[in-house]
Amino acid sequence: MKITINFAGLFLTLLILTGCATGGGIKMVQRSDQDVARLMAINDNTIVPGDRIGQVFLGMTEDQLYQRLGEPSKTQTSSGNVDYVYPSLNVNVDAITHKVWEIDTQNPAYSTVEGISIGSSGLALRTKIREQYTERRLASFTYNDYPSGLTVTLNSIGDVAGLSVWIPGEFHY
Repeated sequence: MKITINFAGLFLTLLILTGCATGGGIKMVQRSDQDVARLMAINDNTIVPGDRIGQVFLGMTEDQLYQRLGEPSKTQTSSGNVDYVYPSLNVNVDAITHKVWEIDTQNPAYSTVEGISIGSSGLALRTKIREQYTERRLASFTYNDYPSGLTVTLNSIGDVAGLSVWIPGEFHY
């Protein structure tokens, strides 16, 4: 089932409010030492909504991120967040807790367990992921937000152009 929302004015308002808030308001994923050890051992390209993309997981510390991926190619800071840009991933870290709260990719090497990856058709997406979503349209892109912690960005022809994993239950855009 699809819920369509016109986000033009709402997005601008929320963007302003988000800019006023600090990253400290983001609920962080709490993980046991055993869970962190298990996740640090993973070496695949699987996208798990609300959990991870490949080797990077939600709740990961900056130290763990550096240990796994090394030096980012670019670092940007804004609105209480730090965005670490790697060749195949963008990793958003809360500037207060220093933990990962969102992971984005535009690299077709990563895919969900259902087989959705960059370049997948909208038909494949609708057929393979049956979860209800909220649709946002901005410029020439459509964003499908799934409550499980996955955002799928569709380009103007309806193909998957980006995939993001975030903390379920949190407002992320």
